[in-house]
Amino acid sequence: MLKPIKKESVRGQVYWQLRDQILRRTWPPGSKLPSEHELAQTMGVSRVSIREGIQHLVSLGILETRHGEGTFVRELTSGQVHFNALIPLLVLDDIDILHVLEYRLIVEKGTAALAAERATDQDIAEMEAVYEQMVRLRGDVAKFSHADLEFHLVLAKATANPVLIKVNNVLRTILEVSMENIVDTLGMEDGLHFHRLLIDAVRARDVKAAESIMQEHVDRTIVRLKAEGGITASGAIRTEQPPMPAPLRASLQERLSLHRTFWARQKQPRPLASFRVGDFFFARHFQAGLPLLEPGKIISPEMLIVSEFRADYERMFREAEELGQDGFWTGEPYTGIPWMEAILGCPIRAGRESFTSRPRFSSPAEALEEVRFEPQNPWLAKYLEFTAALAGQSRGRFPVAMPIMRGPSDMLGALLGQQEMVLALMEADPQVMHRLIERVTRTFMAVLEAQRRLTPPFYGGTSLGFYHVWAPGPSIWFQDDLSSLLSPKLYREFFLAAARLILAGHAYTAVHLHPSSFFILDELLTLEGLKVIQVNKDIGGPGVQEMLPVLARIMETRGLILWGDLTVEDLELIRRNLPCRGLALNVVAPTREESEARLAYIRCWDGGG
Repeated sequence: MLKPIKKESVRGQVYWQLRDQILRRTWPPGSKLPSEHELAQTMGVSRVSIREGIQHLVSLGILETRHGEGTFVRELTSGQVHFNALIPLLVLDDIDILHVLEYRLIVEKGTAALAAERATDQDIAEMEAVYEQMVRLRGDVAKFSHADLEFHLVLAKATANPVLIKVNNVLRTILEVSMENIVDTLGMEDGLHFHRLLIDAVRARDVKAAESIMQEHVDRTIVRLKAEGGITASGAIRTEQPPMPAPLRASLQERLSLHRTFWARQKQPRPLASFRVGDFFFARHFQAGLPLLEPGKIISPEMLIVSEFRADYERMFREAEELGQDGFWTGEPYTGIPWMEAILGCPIRAGRESFTSRPRFSSPAEALEEVRFEPQNPWLAKYLEFTAALAGQSRGRFPVAMPIMRGPSDMLGALLGQQEMVLALMEADPQVMHRLIERVTRTFMAVLEAQRRLTPPFYGGTSLGFYHVWAPGPSIWFQDDLSSLLSPKLYREFFLAAARLILAGHAYTAVHLHPSSFFILDELLTLEGLKVIQVNKDIGGPGVQEMLPVLARIMETRGLILWGDLTVEDLELIRRNLPCRGLALNVVAPTREESEARLAYIRCWDGGG
């Protein structure tokens, strides 16, 4: 029943009463409203106020005016309707974005799961089309936001549930406004990233993956809005921020941009910073691996129960993110296992801090006869089991990549023994040695290719495992630690071709180098496909001061990742003496407090180059 209008907020009261009568179906869809004159008399207001209230409802698609006939309630079709009880909150009150996201968190998890179960080929094609539209519209916040919302509506349509479809269309206006605010605040990368994962999960009919990806998508949006967008207690975005000190947490956009700048070797505001907290015995960082570290114990793949490592990975990821580093923590098959040696058939034994391998063959000819890539290899199967589990656990939160993996000289030394390898390189048939080195190199590449097939892209790119450096495209890194036993001539003759083979086909490449192998730097710098050289600050020295001339030479033509226990004093030396272009620091610090202190120093970098 219509009531006399109070004197305050006349326009709003007219709107609310008319809207309530439509909700109660006093005037059902398709029916004609009383004339403006009748409504004005009933409600005790002017016809101008009635006209304003009606125009408000017309603009929202609730009413329509037909010339010469009057005003009618629109039919509530799923494709057109904007009619809902929450629209007044959008129009008359502030938008509470967090409340909208809470709604989405509750509803869209189930929507994604149903879509994975029921989507047709046409539905998936529509998702792909909207996704491609999002990619094309990356430079326009409003149009990108519209396409972003359209993706969610297409996902709802794929459920074939008419209630979900209608409710999403009913809430379209609120969702569209909140979506534009979110994209304007947080950028576009998250939407593209998670929508790509959702399409893949729906296409694979993976109900659990689709549900968990959607949950992570909305969860991450809420967390980032609170951390980066300045959300108030009511959920509104603050337009003014109180003065704050230099932040210790970079936004997602800033992190991705810093990685791109690093690879392009352009001037950076500061070095790209990643951290590891604890000692240098990384196998001990996993609680699940501690029972295996029994000196002399022979390790077999079935001893590694992948599910038992899940909590360790989750803890490490959370700790890295809470620290606020620039790098992206990367999930890797259990760091500490010498995976390539194991896959090549070398016996694996445990020590107190790590795992080592034992030589397998007595001659290069015997090794050449036996070594080959076997897709059914049990150690490879375990490596890929870790990879698949990490990809599932990630839900798009972190990249998955390789851990420390031995390079060609390391694999050859593992198969034959280190001294025996050096003697063979000098005395054995060179053709046999070349073929054996190529064989182990191609095995290494085949293992990584098998891993890649299980690894989803991360924000359209990949990661250098262990160093946690993101790359905008295909990436790879390798090491040749046993090059320290060789002469530059032997390295050039036998291993440089293997390095070229590894780097081929990858836009973003790196090689790991100890100071003891600096003498092969000239050879490495001849590799046209090599973009970055990673150098260790080893426990036994030399220190940063002693390495500065070599580091500066590297940075003349390549990017540099410097890894190790880099103290504030080391950071000061680097800041004063090296350019801040193509520079990344991977810091191993003994405690969280030390990590925070060093990160704070890096965040105050002044450029220097």
